[in-house]
Amino acid sequence: MKVREFSVNDPHWGRIKLVIPKHTEEGGSWGDLHPLKETEIGAQIKEVDHLLIEQAHFGFTEPLMSALGRPPNVMGKVLKGDYLCSQQKSCIMFDAKLCGVSKKTPDCYEAPFLSATLKSFDYVKCASFVILKWRENAYILISRD
Repeated sequence: MKVREFSVNDPHWGRIKLVIPKHTEEGGSWGDLHPLKETEIGAQIKEVDHLLIEQAHFGFTEPLMSALGRPPNVMGKVLKGDYLCSQQKSCIMFDAKLCGVSKKTPDCYEAPFLSATLKSFDYVKCASFVILKWRENAYILISRD
C-alpha cells in the first residue's frame, strides 16, 4: 500500500495520526485505495482539501479536525455490513467478538468479500488495511488538490 503516514501534535486533540494514499494514475487521489471508492468503507473516508493538511502540519489543526468528523476508532460502528474476518472458518483463533471491526481487531484480520461485484483481492486488501488503521486510531483521508 503506497501511503504517507504521519502524525501532527495538537495541545487540545493530542497526537493525530493521518494516513493519506499517494496519488496514482489508476486511482487518482484515492491511489491504491481506489477499490474502496463507492463502497460502504469508502464512504467513511473523508476527502479534504490539501490546504487543511498543510495547515495541520504547522499546528493549526482545528479546520482539519472539523472536516474529519468522528474518531477513527469508532468508524466500525457505522458500518452496516457483516465485517467478520473472512478466515473465520479456517482460523483456530477466531472469536466473533474480536475478529470484526472493533478496537481489538487482530493483526491477522482479513476483510470479507461483501458481494459478487466486490470479489476482488484488491478490495479485500484495501478494506483490511483501512480497518486495521482505524484500530490504530489513524484517520484515513484523501487529499484533494
